[in-house]
Amino acid sequence: ILEGLHVPLPTITIFIITLSELFVGSWWLWSSLLLLGPIVWIVGRKSLPGFAHWRDRMILQLPVLGELIRMLTISKFVQNFAVLYRAGIPVLQSLQLCQGLVGNSVMERALQDTQRAVAEGSTINESLSRHPVFPPMVIQMISVGEATGTLPHTLMNVANYYNREIPRRIKKVFGILEPLITLGLIAIVGIVALSLFMPMMSLMGGIH
Repeated sequence: ILEGLHVPLPTITIFIITLSELFVGSWWLWSSLLLLGPIVWIVGRKSLPGFAHWRDRMILQLPVLGELIRMLTISKFVQNFAVLYRAGIPVLQSLQLCQGLVGNSVMERALQDTQRAVAEGSTINESLSRHPVFPPMVIQMISVGEATGTLPHTLMNVANYYNREIPRRIKKVFGILEPLITLGLIAIVGIVALSLFMPMMSLMGGIH
């Protein structure tokens, strides 16, 4: 309609029109990406280990969200390791079983390296400390557990700490995202309204 009025369109209006035409004209492409994206994301973990490792490493480096995912992954590891070890399963076998339970290829690779190092005579805390994915607090707690012979109990303490801390972090993340999403929606509505209002003002000015 605006183009049919032969009114000079502002840059912002041209941008909005071009963007809408791009989405409408290529709806099949965006629909395919929306459907195939999650499939590639999931299947890539099993069929493309290199891609999965790169993807998980990038996720862990995300601000705020990456730290939350790291906490969830570590909580999963220490809790499962404590249960397996307490059940009498040997350390090496427990580490191997945990590799398939953590759900993160960076953590999985770190546990593989740890399993090899422990098999060669290294302690668990020494082996884990070589991998930045494990925070110093976790390494220190595991070190204390190994030294005092209370590793399962210490691991459960770490798991309980994360189980308390994770809900707080999630609440904090949503507290940060909520105003950002609101501001983003306001900005989008404002830009669209401005792109419609400006050519109308130009048209009214031309009539006068």
